[in-house]
Amino acid sequence: MAIFNWHDNYSVKHTVIDNHHKKIIELFNSLYDNFNEQNYDIYGTVLDELLAYVDYHFTTEEQYMADINYEGAKNHIHEHRKFTEKLIELKNSGSDGKNENCQELIYYLGFWVLNHETEKDIELIELLVPNK
Repeated sequence: MAIFNWHDNYSVKHTVIDNHHKKIIELFNSLYDNFNEQNYDIYGTVLDELLAYVDYHFTTEEQYMADINYEGAKNHIHEHRKFTEKLIELKNSGSDGKNENCQELIYYLGFWVLNHETEKDIELIELLVPNK
């Protein structure tokens, strides 16, 4: 059961970034489902896939920032690093899916999806819209 479904109000009006965000939501939902169903082996695999995809997504966004000399790049990239570090910390402290760190990870991811993607990314994308 999906905890998040894509809604148009999540869109940043940039096809590439929207598709990335949809994939992150898909992986998040898979992580959530596997945690709830106690599929601990699959949970770890999905978490690794999510970490790899988030890295790919951040690399893409950061390249866009460099391409347009985005004024807010330093802060935005710092948020990316903090997010990645937190995911890795939570993964390393409970990647087997059997403890409260997994629940914290799911809450943290949900907060990120609802806040960073729809607020912080929109600031960047407004500058990229002509380049869609």
